[in-house]
Amino acid sequence: MKPIKLLFIISLLAFATSIQSQNIIDNARFLYLTFNNNTGGEKVSIEKIQKINPLSNRYTFNTETIAENNNLIYYFNGKDSVLYYNYDLNAGDTFFFKRTMGIDTMFVDSVKLILLNDNKAYKHWYLKSLYTSNPIVWVRGLGEKKLAWLRYDLQFINTPKLKAICKNDSLIFWDNSFNGFEPRNVQATCEFDSLLKRNSLTAIDFSSFVVFPNPVSNSIQVNGIERGPYKIYNSIGQLQQSGNFENSIQIENLKTGLYFIEIEQNNFILRGSFLKE
Repeated sequence: MKPIKLLFIISLLAFATSIQSQNIIDNARFLYLTFNNNTGGEKVSIEKIQKINPLSNRYTFNTETIAENNNLIYYFNGKDSVLYYNYDLNAGDTFFFKRTMGIDTMFVDSVKLILLNDNKAYKHWYLKSLYTSNPIVWVRGLGEKKLAWLRYDLQFINTPKLKAICKNDSLIFWDNSFNGFEPRNVQATCEFDSLLKRNSLTAIDFSSFVVFPNPVSNSIQVNGIERGPYKIYNSIGQLQQSGNFENSIQIENLKTGLYFIEIEQNNFILRGSFLKE
C-alpha cells in the first residue's frame, strides 16, 4: 500500500482539539526490511529524515523533500507540491484519493492517541476504503505506519515493510508483524546493522536463485547450487521442512501453495520461491 496522494477537494476545516501531537521527527532513522516479489530477494534499507535548516519547515528523506504546514504535509515534485497527509481530518470525515485503478473514497474511522515505544502518545488516524480490508494508519510525525515517509508516486517492485523508527538511539516505533521474510528472532532494537545478519551468518545475499521445475509436484532442483543446508517456509513464514540436500529436494509431502526456500552457501543465505501443485 503506497502512501496516499490526497486530492485538493479535501475540506480543510479547523481542527479544534486539546490532543497534543508530535511534529515531523527530525533526525529519525527508519528501518525497512524489503522482500522482492519477483525474485525472492531480501534487502535491508536504513533511511533518515533531516530538517534542511533550523528555520525551515522542509525536510529531506532519501532524495525527496517534504514540508510541514501546520497540520498539512506536502511532497515536492520539482516546483510542484502535492498534499501528502492531512492531519486536520476528524473521525467521520471522508475524502478522495487516487489509486492506479481510479479514485477511491477514504473514510476516517477513528482518531486515537496511542502510546509508542518512546512512551509518548502519538495521534493515529485509522482510515478505511472500498479497496482496503485492514485500516490504513497515519501517525502524526511518522507518516503512514507501515511505510513512513516513502514518496506517494514511486512504483515498487518490492513490498516494503517499515519495522522500526529510532531517534538518538531511542526506539519510537517497532513493528512486530513479521511475515516470514525478515530475520527471525530479532528483538526490538535501534542497532539496525545487527539485522544485516541472519542466523549467525555474516551477511544476507540480496540476490536469489531459480527453483525448477516451477510449479512442482514431487522434487525441486536449484539452478547453480548442488548441495547445502536448506529451510522451506510457507507463505506466512512457518517452517515446513529443513535438512541438507544434494542435487534435489523431495517436497511431495507439502500441501499445495506458495513456498519460500533458504539455502546456506559460503556464509550467505540465498532465497528462492516455488509453487507446489
